[in-house]
Amino acid sequence: MTRYVGKRCLQALLTLIIVSLVVFALMKLYPGDPGAILLGRHATPAKVRRLDLMLGVQLSWPQQYLSWLRLLFAGGLSSAFSVLPTTLLLLALGGGIGLALAVGLALLQSRFPGSPLDRITSFTALLFYTFPSFWLAALLFLWFGFDLGWVPIVPPGYLGNRDFADWLLSLAIPVLTVALTTVAGWSVHVRAALEESLMSDYVRTARAKGVSERRLLRRHVLRNAMLPLLAILGISFPVLLSNLIVVEAEVGMQGIGGALFGALYMRAYGSVLNLVMVIGLVTVVLNLIADVLSAVADPRIRFG
Repeated sequence: MTRYVGKRCLQALLTLIIVSLVVFALMKLYPGDPGAILLGRHATPAKVRRLDLMLGVQLSWPQQYLSWLRLLFAGGLSSAFSVLPTTLLLLALGGGIGLALAVGLALLQSRFPGSPLDRITSFTALLFYTFPSFWLAALLFLWFGFDLGWVPIVPPGYLGNRDFADWLLSLAIPVLTVALTTVAGWSVHVRAALEESLMSDYVRTARAKGVSERRLLRRHVLRNAMLPLLAILGISFPVLLSNLIVVEAEVGMQGIGGALFGALYMRAYGSVLNLVMVIGLVTVVLNLIADVLSAVADPRIRFG
């Protein structure tokens, strides 16, 4: 197990290095002079030249890359990490609720396959799955915010609004959006694993012994169905995080999404680089945790 974890950590480190190189190269290929972009209408050739020298854009790309890494570990990551707790909280709440709904829905569909309830729940889940996250978030925000007035229209922290209850209510739209857009994808995989387990020999034996269907699903079948779900969770983290970043910026949450779009609007490309690296770091770490949990649950993975 230690060897497997060490191997996966090394792969994660190499992935982060590649991500940093790609992100840096993409930012350098962005058209325009950084000094002129930052100065805007106040730009003059002398001011642009002076600012470019301060930013170090006259240096070679390898020198700029190493300089950026030094600044990143000297304090750039700390400022980017300051907005991370809100994003992680939304990801945990939305993903947790979505996972609970997906497992419950898969159990319900497996118990009544082919019934009208099965068809209705499957259609509803797939309908939410097809909705773009930003569009669903906009609909929910208009409905709960403007029509019903249940959630604050102005995000907490703006205009002096720092009420804790409003802050909790403001989490509802991003959390609900993440949960609804993940239920269908996860429930399909859980249901497939449940149906495969239901055809196993040990299930036939348990039924022959008189074990109730509810107890069979909860205590025996569901445990084996969780193994494929761990792998699906690892694959789903990048999609969840990207959807959440867009939703955060849309509803004005002060997480990575809001900070990233604010940095892009202000042309603060150094902050953009740092935030994108934090996003890459969170994605790699979450995938690493999912892989390790899968290896713990199924020893065949680490010996495969």
